[in-house]
Amino acid sequence: MEKLFLNWKNVGVNSEEEVVRYCHNCGKKVVFKDSLVRRENANGRNIYRWAIYKCEKGHTWNRKLKDFKAFNNMEDNLAPNTPSKLYTSLYDEKGSEIEKYINEDLSIVEIKNNNYESIEILIDEVEGKTRVDNLLSSKFEDLSRNKIKKLMEKGKILLNECNVKSNKFIKTSCKITILDVQSI
Repeated sequence: MEKLFLNWKNVGVNSEEEVVRYCHNCGKKVVFKDSLVRRENANGRNIYRWAIYKCEKGHTWNRKLKDFKAFNNMEDNLAPNTPSKLYTSLYDEKGSEIEKYINEDLSIVEIKNNNYESIEILIDEVEGKTRVDNLLSSKFEDLSRNKIKKLMEKGKILLNECNVKSNKFIKTSCKITILDVQSI
């Protein structure tokens, strides 16, 4: 049996956050919800990434997430960082990249059918706050948050090779390991 290696970038772009702010159109403080839409603007050699929030009446507010300095041939380096997608790189046992793709959902059943014993997920970039259970349940179509919580309690899902609670927030450069996939 083999180990499946995944490398995820742009984790956390789907975190639904609420902020109470003054809305100039409504004329009062209201709740703005993250619309999960991201945009990037360029001004000279600076590039800004924004999250777009909306109040209940549809008025928008833009929250700056990051700013970058532009350099030559930058478009080649930014292509995998599209804010609305989660990119996954698939690696073999020797660490060579087999494939890079945008995944919407993964399936534990498919992974079991391919005779993988465990899954190792390296998180390259985190934007916002994302919990381990929310991330895994959003990316594996056949794993619920409740099932993930039980697997974490049994020590079958580890964060940075340690047992943690399911509500633990992930950070950039952390590793999630799912052990004994065949028994899930």
